[in-house]
Order: sequence, then C-alpha cells, then structure tokens
Amino acid sequence: MNRSGDCVSYNTLISDMSKAEELSRAVIEVLDRRLSPNETTYTALIHSLCKQDRIDDAYRVLNEMFVSGFSPSVDTLRDVLRGFLRIGEIRKAFEMHKEMMERPEYGSFWMDLGSLLTSLYQRGLSDEVTYTSLMNAYLDE
Repeated sequence: MNRSGDCVSYNTLISDMSKAEELSRAVIEVLDRRLSPNETTYTALIHSLCKQDRIDDAYRVLNEMFVSGFSPSVDTLRDVLRGFLRIGEIRKAFEMHKEMMERPEYGSFWMDLGSLLTSLYQRGLSDEVTYTSLMNAYLDE
C-alpha cells in the first residue's frame, strides 16, 4: 500500500479510535509509520480532542495544522472555540478570536463576531456568562 493509502487508512483509524477514546494509540501508530498528516488527519485529531475536552491539545494541533500549510474549515475553528467556551476558558477563546482575525481567509466570519464583542465591551457589558452565551449563539448560526 502506498503512503497516501496508508494516510487515508490511518485517518479512518484515528476517527474510529477517537470514538472509543483510544486516540493516543492511533496517533502513535501514525507517527510510528512516519506518515505525514494531511488536512483530514488534522481535522480528525482536532475534532476528537475537542470531544474529549482536551481543548489545549486541540489548539496545539490546530496551530500545527497552520504551520504545515493546511487551512482548517470554519467548522473546525468553531469546534475549538466552542471547546474553550465549554470548559470556561473565555480568555483563550478571545485570544483565538484575535489570532483568527489576523488571517485573511477567515476575516469576514471573525470580524462579525469581533464587532459584536467589541461593542458589548465598550458598552460596559463584562459578564463572562453573557459573552459565552452570545458567542455560542453566534457560532450556532
């Protein structure tokens, strides 16, 4: 089997094993075979880590995805952002938003959210619960 076929097989393995919370074993398999992750690999890892509330790990994989030259979908970014909100890491959610605003490929999506949050802050609304609720509602659109 060629390396591309191996990568496709391991993407499926990562996805399946993550459902059984055996993600670490799947990742070790991929690394042992020295396969280069592709966009699908990164997406499966991020989604799996978010499902396990390992949001800091998911964020690290997201950054590695960018460094490797892949652009995650808006849905993948939403998964990580929602994860930060779910675990109460509001500050990290804002930091991620700021970083994504600097990326032209995501500008319009993140600018809308940024405008909303900036206007709320300027009006003196500083309740984290309110911010979290509004961000979640916006991400569900």
